[in-house]
Amino acid sequence: MQEGLPLRPSRTLSVATKTGHWMSSDMRSDGRTIVFNLVGDICTMPITGGNATPLTRGMAFHAQPRLPPDGKKIVFVRDRSGGYNLCTISVDKRDTVQLTTGNTNSYGSPVWTPDSKYVIATRGQKLWLFREGGGTGIQRIRPAGGGELLTGAVQRDDQKSRATLDVYTGMNFTPDSKAPVTTWDGKFWRVDVATKQATEIPFEVDVVQALGPKVAFDYPISDSAGHAEARDEGGEFEPTWSPDGRYIALTTWADTVGYRSRGDGTGAVQRLTPEDGMRTNPVYTLDGLRIVATRGPASERYLSTVADVM
Repeated sequence: MQEGLPLRPSRTLSVATKTGHWMSSDMRSDGRTIVFNLVGDICTMPITGGNATPLTRGMAFHAQPRLPPDGKKIVFVRDRSGGYNLCTISVDKRDTVQLTTGNTNSYGSPVWTPDSKYVIATRGQKLWLFREGGGTGIQRIRPAGGGELLTGAVQRDDQKSRATLDVYTGMNFTPDSKAPVTTWDGKFWRVDVATKQATEIPFEVDVVQALGPKVAFDYPISDSAGHAEARDEGGEFEPTWSPDGRYIALTTWADTVGYRSRGDGTGAVQRLTPEDGMRTNPVYTLDGLRIVATRGPASERYLSTVADVM
């Protein structure tokens, strides 16, 4: 379950579910089997629905599975090393290969070429081509988009967010090209292109998910009538308590500098940094004498000491 990750699992979530969230899916070329991801694992099931069979387990996140035309391997993304890398697993689970390496990669949307010998995936805003056995890859040209609205019932969770794993989940057509199989409202659907009629494909997955140690802290909070000075420009975000529970450090969207206020709500908000700049994720040191935060442009932040708070 740990799979070489630094975080050791101490708990296990076991539950049977008939719904899922943000499930990417694909289909074998014979139209008999669906492969999909649910809560970080890759599963398969018959196209008619039913009980799913897990292909991966563990704390690492596995997503965006894609089957090649020959149906022998499944390509997917995995974050075991820290970043999203491309991997393949044989349908009999005997062979798993990581195609890309690196701890900060962000590959996504893998697909196979028609000869089942190469994988094309996105990295940043470019397309990259890799051999099925891995390698450095070759950058490709990104094609233009377009299309026709098939259904408007889909969920838009990541379409209105950062789209870290696509603006929508992976899907594929049935072998006769008459209906894509996709997902919304926690279900799988077969959507007829001609009539735009959606038919549910029921499924059930026995989830067995390893979890890290439970993280819980007790913070003393007095229920008093005090209040902190309000700041209108930009709001206040990312609060963090001092170890002794006397102060709360925070940032703002207006100038993104460091501030702190009294934990009991009394007194004015105190600015900690003299100059403007991008500072986020503040946290107190264990002795409560300093606050550490990330600083720099949003695309390239680095750790810095915001201020002494003695």
